[in-house]
Amino acid sequence: MKSKFFLLALCLCTFKSKAQNKITINLADGGASKIEVTNGPTTLPNTEKLDLSTGAKIEILNSSVTTRFSILFGNNKGNFKIDNDKIASATTVGTPVLTSFTIDNAGKITPILVNGTFFPGMGITIKSADGKPDVILSAVDIKGVESDGQKSVNAKLYKYVKKQIELNGYKYIGGQSNLVIDKEGVIHIYLDENGSPIYSYFPSAAKENFDKFQFHILSKSEEQYLIESDGEFNPTDISDEIKTTVPTAQSKGTETFSEFQSAKFGPYTGSFPFTIKKTGKVIVDRSIKLLKTSRVSLGTSVIATYLKNPENIEKFVKPNGDTTLIADNPKIRGFLGLFLTFHFIPRNLNIQPRTPMERLGISVGTNLTSTAFNNFYLGLNVEITNGLFLNGGINYGQVNYIVGHSNFKFDEEKFTGNFQTKKKWIIGGPYISVNVDAALFAKVFSNILNPTAK
Repeated sequence: MKSKFFLLALCLCTFKSKAQNKITINLADGGASKIEVTNGPTTLPNTEKLDLSTGAKIEILNSSVTTRFSILFGNNKGNFKIDNDKIASATTVGTPVLTSFTIDNAGKITPILVNGTFFPGMGITIKSADGKPDVILSAVDIKGVESDGQKSVNAKLYKYVKKQIELNGYKYIGGQSNLVIDKEGVIHIYLDENGSPIYSYFPSAAKENFDKFQFHILSKSEEQYLIESDGEFNPTDISDEIKTTVPTAQSKGTETFSEFQSAKFGPYTGSFPFTIKKTGKVIVDRSIKLLKTSRVSLGTSVIATYLKNPENIEKFVKPNGDTTLIADNPKIRGFLGLFLTFHFIPRNLNIQPRTPMERLGISVGTNLTSTAFNNFYLGLNVEITNGLFLNGGINYGQVNYIVGHSNFKFDEEKFTGNFQTKKKWIIGGPYISVNVDAALFAKVFSNILNPTAK
């Protein structure tokens, strides 16, 4: 079913900036790489005066067909890297191939890079296959300069949205997710009147059949907006206008905006396609990829259990003449294990957990040994980081015991009487384990075997 939503905005004055800001990186063999930073027609000695208020570009020209490059950006605010698998290689030596990224007002990189947020003043380092830096462009000072015409509608909108996030109790999740979300799990997308994201970019890690989306348009012009999406859903009514004022950089007066909230879209399967039109002209035409989630995951683990199962039990005569019993593994035992985890909230390891509850689950497992079905584990699973879990609970297993001496202290207690062993099933423990998601383990193992694979 196709649903259409009309949003009206007030007519206010506009600001324009024609600055074209660009970081051009030329990659070449033999240490011949170079970096150039330009702000409009001006070439800058570093990135300290790079104007991000109207966006910027990172253009990579690679003239090499053999050398693998990575480009690192960093300062005291953060760092990120563009790896070789994101950089196109030349097909003919000396004929550069272009890879282009754009930077929005919040410093977010498109196409999306994990932790890819650019700050004015970042130093830039180019590393080739040998790991040595070919070129280093360092920043003298960390500050941003806005063009005269931008002082500063975008900056004020950014501050306004940030304030709204705080007032409404929304949560911003950066990194690979890059989204604003509320307590009910609705993802909020803030846009200016031309469809450019404010504060956060369009989500890059949203959940299939789970996430809902709501648009907020902050407009200063009398235009007609239409948000369109194809899909089966039951939207709520569009809320009324919320009129706000966003102070400008001038000391006198304010710049008035209207905030409009769309209905809540979704949840969807596969992707969330949508278009936004401004007086009939498409200003946004996108599709947000939705990642599959599951309540169940499989993982390998290293287990330590306190459920005693002494093996190879035999009598032993001490130097003082006392007889005792000795055994292998009389106390703690270690195993490799396999666990099935039932997550309280559906998970995808490519999506950063949004709440503490998403990190929790119940796990059941067994050993990866010839006696696999002689030990079973049940416990609470806590995600430490994506794909790595800490697990602990009870161990139900089959153990050896000495008839008439069920709690015998091996190599300490005297033993008298008949020596007979039997097996029994008991619940004991506790056990603790470190689990690695099976898909993540397979990926890491593949990279170890083939480190040059992209």
